[in-house]
Amino acid sequence: LTAFSKAALGRSVAALAVTVPRVETHHRETRERKTDPFSSPDYAGGALVNLVAELELRFTGTAPHPGLHPPLAAAIPQADSYVLVLFDGLGDYQLAHPAAAPILASRVGVIDAGWPTTTTVSMATVATGMTPAEHGLLGYQMRIPESRCRAGV
Repeated sequence: LTAFSKAALGRSVAALAVTVPRVETHHRETRERKTDPFSSPDYAGGALVNLVAELELRFTGTAPHPGLHPPLAAAIPQADSYVLVLFDGLGDYQLAHPAAAPILASRVGVIDAGWPTTTTVSMATVATGMTPAEHGLLGYQMRIPESRCRAGV
């Protein structure tokens, strides 16, 4: 998560850049890389759905999910509007590459992608403000046993 703010035409605008990893997760307490690759996303305040909820809370005062954990929420400046940019397939592990040094230097926090970590799932989470189990878009194709076929989602 990278955040910065700028005054434009008398209004404050905050830009949030989110890298959406393929398969990686982080420790809830320290926000460092997890050693257990099968850990669940931190939907209590450290995941993409919580970033969406944080923005909803700031604009409307309500959200279906908790906002970000306080240290992550504090990293996002207050603003009249927000621009959310997602970098698909670029996760925290990839930021160790020397070419990603400017992005790594501006990182203010780490959040988990939903599970499974696909573009479809992450975009649906941003669009709906729900976890994958709630919005139901879990991949690119789903098998429908009754019809013996696969359906594109």
